[in-house]
Amino acid sequence: MIPFTARSRTDHRGAAAVLALALAIAVLAPPAGAQAPAPKRGGTMKLTYLEPVTLNSLIVSGTTAGIYGAQIFAGLLELDDQFNARPYLAERWEVSPDGLTYTFHLVAGATFHDGAPITSEDVKFSAEKAKEVHPFGLAVFRYLEAVDTPSPQTAVFRLSKPYPAMLRTLVPLLVPILPKHVYADGDIRKNPANRKPVGSGPFKFVEWQQGRHLILERNENFFRKGRPYLDRLVYEFIPDPATRVAGLETGDLHLVPFSYVPFVEARRLEKTPAIGLTTVGAKGYGSINLIQLNLRNQYLKELKVRQAIAHALDREFIAKELLQGFGRPATGPLVSANPFYSAQVPRYEYSLDKANRLLDEAGFKRGADAMRFKLQHELSAALPDITTDFLSNYPDPVIGIDRTFLSSNIKKGVAYSNVMGYSNAEVDRLLASAQTEQNADRRKRLYARVQEILVSELPIIWINELQFATLYNKDYQGLPQGVLGVLDPFDTIYWTRAK
Repeated sequence: MIPFTARSRTDHRGAAAVLALALAIAVLAPPAGAQAPAPKRGGTMKLTYLEPVTLNSLIVSGTTAGIYGAQIFAGLLELDDQFNARPYLAERWEVSPDGLTYTFHLVAGATFHDGAPITSEDVKFSAEKAKEVHPFGLAVFRYLEAVDTPSPQTAVFRLSKPYPAMLRTLVPLLVPILPKHVYADGDIRKNPANRKPVGSGPFKFVEWQQGRHLILERNENFFRKGRPYLDRLVYEFIPDPATRVAGLETGDLHLVPFSYVPFVEARRLEKTPAIGLTTVGAKGYGSINLIQLNLRNQYLKELKVRQAIAHALDREFIAKELLQGFGRPATGPLVSANPFYSAQVPRYEYSLDKANRLLDEAGFKRGADAMRFKLQHELSAALPDITTDFLSNYPDPVIGIDRTFLSSNIKKGVAYSNVMGYSNAEVDRLLASAQTEQNADRRKRLYARVQEILVSELPIIWINELQFATLYNKDYQGLPQGVLGVLDPFDTIYWTRAK
């Protein structure tokens, strides 16, 4: 159990350090300057990241499978650096005026790694299976009624209601296109191909030695002719942070994504001439460091208590000192780079005087031991009284916002749902309207009102936007520049020393 009372700055820094260092992910900025040389073919890139449980990113969410899955599987679409859809497996598409029909035309001649042609039946299978088993499947395909396959190269998504988020969700991270002939039999979550996958992305599976490494090699028949440029990707599983840092310094490692090194070391490596730093990808994944509050708790159900907690956090200090400047104070549930972000929300500046006054007003006076009350805190996705964690927006609010705040998503024991027990009929109505609103300006206004309400009622205390640091050897250029960064395919990366 931990006591809650507004403390001095010194005490706050200690608590904030535990919070931020346990959960925050930092980022760095890309080098500017000289024009990059023309892409060359050849070379091996060595990387390190967390070892996945599965390589099938259709059955799980998050970066641990997604970063590998984006290389193995293609999606219908990608996103550019402004959240706009661009062609991938679908070379073009049409959307009906009523927003109920999406027609995708597949790249001619595209094949899976085993040589089988990619057809609309594979698209249909993947979409329907994602709706069934992916953690965000119902969010992405809540209004999908059917996928028609009028020709092998044409897939038609038919919806019961307009769904303007559709084009932002059909990316490899969320809906990878799987070969039906490999994954259709039995329970897909138990398919042996989850550890030896067959996809159609720029790199194909070669070997996975558990606890050691994962090897992917160039897909010579990739439907983007002439790509990828690299011969292979070798992911080494390195649990020790010091070893990861040393690998970058010696050149034994060429890319480390998602701030998989300590913040202080990242700042030091930033000054190393051979190492580049980029923040690309932070805004599409859109993660925010936060505190979730159990609104069933006798103390936390009081708004003034939640406001007091918000005022007791020095967000500027956390961003500048604990995150080493690789983050910024969060103002609400969306990161500031999100197209639907609104700055028109209440603000909770750091003030222990206000925090203490609010607790007094709430009727929770200090006891003889100077404590007001006690709360149970855990660093986990489960929620006792309070928990610190980070949640991600993903490319559209229908994923990050809906799952967290819809009252219909209050599900006991289910992580990353509405674990706070927050229920507001107006928020439910606004979110339902935003799901189907085709006018971009009206949709943005709906989400602006949602943000205003949420920040006023504080079912969550938002602390810092989290940016992601990708550190890389400058001999490797052409890193993905879309809003999802390293969660996009690496077909554009090349080794400048290739012959």
